[in-house]
Amino acid sequence: LDRPVPKNVSVIGFGNEESQLVSSPKISVINQNTAEIGKISTEILIGTLSKSDIPYRTLTIPSDLVLSESTL
Repeated sequence: LDRPVPKNVSVIGFGNEESQLVSSPKISVINQNTAEIGKISTEILIGTLSKSDIPYRTLTIPSDLVLSESTL
């Protein structure tokens, strides 16, 4: 598209801080807390397997915005 980053367009990735190490300019990312997601998912799975009536719930797991060279 021939648009300079971050001068004319900003780029943000999702979920992989390692991409910052290999890209130029370094990409800003939304970093997920994968350890916490895995822990909670496992707890829910074990609870579901041991009980037949599990109430529906919504969970919010915080993430971090890691700004770098691809955004101003």
